[in-house]
Amino acid sequence: PTTSTQTTEYTTLNSGAAQQDVYVPPVSLNSLAEQVYTQGGWTPTIGATTGAITSTNINYANYVRIGDIVHINYSFTVTNNGTGTGAISITMPFVAKTKNIGFFRETNFNCKLGSITIDGGTSNALMVFYDNAYPGATSHVFVGNITYRI
Repeated sequence: PTTSTQTTEYTTLNSGAAQQDVYVPPVSLNSLAEQVYTQGGWTPTIGATTGAITSTNINYANYVRIGDIVHINYSFTVTNNGTGTGAISITMPFVAKTKNIGFFRETNFNCKLGSITIDGGTSNALMVFYDNAYPGATSHVFVGNITYRI
């Protein structure tokens, strides 16, 4: 029969005459708690860096969190762009630890691709088309995702 004994840093596996020491890193309860899997939705606030977007409709906004990594999927419609220019801002459900970049696509008119960027220390991400143009316009529909560390 195989038996196992554990010390603080090594686990000794015994199988008959064979014995093998395997390194097992110490694990604290805090690091175990951080590995929890959660998923959910949130209601992002959509705006513009200059001017104001008059109205939007959130089609979906979901996240999956595994430990300190969050994967975001979202879609929204700019129902009235108003005076919005610059970049589209969208609030994320968690504050980012470092800068990360994701991607989006406008799916209703021009199907252009763009990037969504979140800086470390903030929960606000900015969206611009691949050519740095402002992506917002009335009736534009956006679908995107970003993964970042929290």
